[in-house]
Amino acid sequence: MRYKTSKSLIIQFNQKGELVATTSMSRPPQKIEPDGIFVLRAFGNENSPKEAMKILAEECEFDEDGFKVVFEKMLKENFLSF
Repeated sequence: MRYKTSKSLIIQFNQKGELVATTSMSRPPQKIEPDGIFVLRAFGNENSPKEAMKILAEECEFDEDGFKVVFEKMLKENFLSF
């Protein structure tokens, strides 16, 4: 299955200086770690998880277990769609 970054994704800094994101004004922003930005970008061209992991492996140090955790969070929060 191929996934892409949600077109309604809003990323910003909260009052504490933390990186947060949301896809709807009715949902509270969720804190994301900086590595989440790399994962979101890897799905910018509608990739499979395997393709995204390959992109991440070429660009930065990202292990498969760490990728899986971030990927699942991005799906749960609707930051990625298919």
